Amino acid sequence: MTWGTVRVGDIAQQIRGVTYIKDEASSTPLHGHVAILRAGNIGDAGLVLDDLVHVPAARVSDSQLLRPNDVVIATSSGSLSVVGKAARVLDPMDASFGAFCKVLRPVRRIDPAYFAHFFRTPSYRRHISSVAAGANINNLRSDDLDRIEIPLPPLAEQRRIAAILDEADSLRISARHRLALVNESSRDAVERILRRAPVSKPLAELVGEPLRNGISPSKTGSVVADVLTLSAITRGRFDPRARKTDTFTSSHGADKLVREGLHLICRGNGNADLVGAMAVANEDLVGVAFPDTMIAMRPSVEISSAALEAAWRTEGVREQIRRGARTTNGTYKVNQQVLAAVRVPVNTTDQQQSIGRIELERSQSAHRLTQSITLLDELFASLQHRAFRGEL
Repeated sequence: MTWGTVRVGDIAQQIRGVTYIKDEASSTPLHGHVAILRAGNIGDAGLVLDDLVHVPAARVSDSQLLRPNDVVIATSSGSLSVVGKAARVLDPMDASFGAFCKVLRPVRRIDPAYFAHFFRTPSYRRHISSVAAGANINNLRSDDLDRIEIPLPPLAEQRRIAAILDEADSLRISARHRLALVNESSRDAVERILRRAPVSKPLAELVGEPLRNGISPSKTGSVVADVLTLSAITRGRFDPRARKTDTFTSSHGADKLVREGLHLICRGNGNADLVGAMAVANEDLVGVAFPDTMIAMRPSVEISSAALEAAWRTEGVREQIRRGARTTNGTYKVNQQVLAAVRVPVNTTDQQQSIGRIELERSQSAHRLTQSITLLDELFASLQHRAFRGEL
């Protein structure tokens, strides 16, 4: 089916974000202030209403207050993957949006849900990537948004398409919610066991293989080999796909290779919450080393791998790491000495076995749900592609 198209600028009002002075912003709500959404509040499943800042209401005009069916778009970022991200405002809210975002407010001839879904399609994302790229900062200009062409079927057809996409999207959101509940309930059960640990010991007393730093690449090196990137261990679970090819002065030594059961710890990061993050390699990666931005170790028989990983996530351990971290040029860093001194709760053998069973059940359930989410995402992408081509 062939439809006509319409320019975004002909059916939607474009509104600039709020400009404010950094010293005016508060991380907590204050009387006479308005919450401000920023690019980080635009998630794949909609708006994420945490980590807000609050600015004086005098900075915000009436038109800049968010309304239901507004589409909030990130228009400026150092990351091209962020620019163009969009989410629809579903409910009334006493909030506005920052200067690195804009709002598209549909005003005529288009169903708001249909309009919002268009800004989540792969074709839209590809278009944005082609027009927004900059040398340092990636930007979307007003004309870039106004000139976008949207297929425009009859209003009844728009509503039918939006209803189908809404239903498919709700299945994706529901699956992600179930995954979050599985992880949360498992974490709560493990934390209850960890609180019953009879003793705590420094990590130095719990190592089976010594703490050691990873390998450093060399611009003048002649050996080409693979190495993990930090994202392999900073996303909550080990990701063996997060790797790159680089040059080194010599072949990887056996003690630098990624082996199953190796605990890898983030040595430095610009995010204080990620420095010291731990993940456990769940497979041997042939020929792949861990980088100098990680510290590796393997626990002794006194503490199981699952128990150590769980204990490492507790607030008590995290607080010790935060206290020991040092800041250099905006990067938080820990070294082997800091990590060796961190006291870790050590549970009884029976308690550690219980932790292992809970983690295994969580992992199996999470794997099934993740597979389901992948299939639902593929279905949603297919429906999006067909919907705006008149093939749905």
